[in-house]
Parts: sequence; C-alpha cells; structure tokens
Amino acid sequence: MAKVTKMPGRMCRFYVNGRCLYEEMLNPGYNREWRCRVLNDLEGEYDKLLLQADNFHLDEQAFRDLWEQRIEEHLKSHRGVSQDGPVR
Repeated sequence: MAKVTKMPGRMCRFYVNGRCLYEEMLNPGYNREWRCRVLNDLEGEYDKLLLQADNFHLDEQAFRDLWEQRIEEHLKSHRGVSQDGPVR
C-alpha cells in the first residue's frame, strides 16, 4: 500500500498559521490543545462553583451573584496573562 504524505496547504482555505484547521472546522472545540485557555479556566471555575452551590443548596439568584463576583475576580487576576504568556 502506498504511503500517504501530507502536503503543505499554503493555498488551502483551512491552512492558517502553519496548521490545517479542517478538523477544527468539522468539530469546533474537539481538540483540547487548540481551545482558548481563558475559557477553559472559566469553565472549570463554573463547574466547581456549580458543585459547591449544589452542596450548599443555594438558590439561583445566590448562585448568579456568586458567579458574577467570581468571574470578575478571575478576569482581574488573569487579565492579559496566560500560562504560556500573553493571551492570544
């Protein structure tokens, strides 16, 4: 069987910044390495708060208030900085 080699796709509309984004277009967000780090952090914070709210039997309004407070604190503490340098 012939070996298939990938061609550089410089003229392909899915080729952006040295990588093929065809798979990302088919299933956005599937590849964890390409996801936004800030959104990943916020998703983790939200899930953690949701578990805490469930454990403490908080109502919807109390949860909403806590989430707004936490998201402001999180964004202030991480403004413009990610684990790998500036937010892209």
